[in-house]
Amino acid sequence: MKPEIPVVLPHRGPALHERREQIIRAALDHFRHYGYSKTSVADLAKAIGVSSAYVYKFFESKQAIGEAVCMHSLGQIDDALREIVHTNQSASDKLKELFSSLLSKSLALFLKSGGCMTLRLSRRRITGVQRTIIALLYIAC
Repeated sequence: MKPEIPVVLPHRGPALHERREQIIRAALDHFRHYGYSKTSVADLAKAIGVSSAYVYKFFESKQAIGEAVCMHSLGQIDDALREIVHTNQSASDKLKELFSSLLSKSLALFLKSGGCMTLRLSRRRITGVQRTIIALLYIAC
């Protein structure tokens, strides 16, 4: 008999829920303004008019909220790069545009987030193109 392997869910609550998006937006604003370390779950809850306990229905911790913020931001970069890949440009033009877009969007994210907040969070859920972005940001730090 094989032992059961536990399934680890990336977040609590429904993935597509308006409150979840509100929490992520509030976290984006608070992390930019006050920084990751000075923002509490209570601050985020107050910003959207709910209790801290309610926030924990969607995220297991502040770090999980930070990871969701990073995934949201890096997902936007990933989407932009995928659009470039699906254009009718030559391979060399696509590559030039990919590197240019990756660098400019990564630097904008880095500068807008107020530093290396994304580097301090767990990397366990970040893959592919997102690892490249983090590597570029790490070099910039």
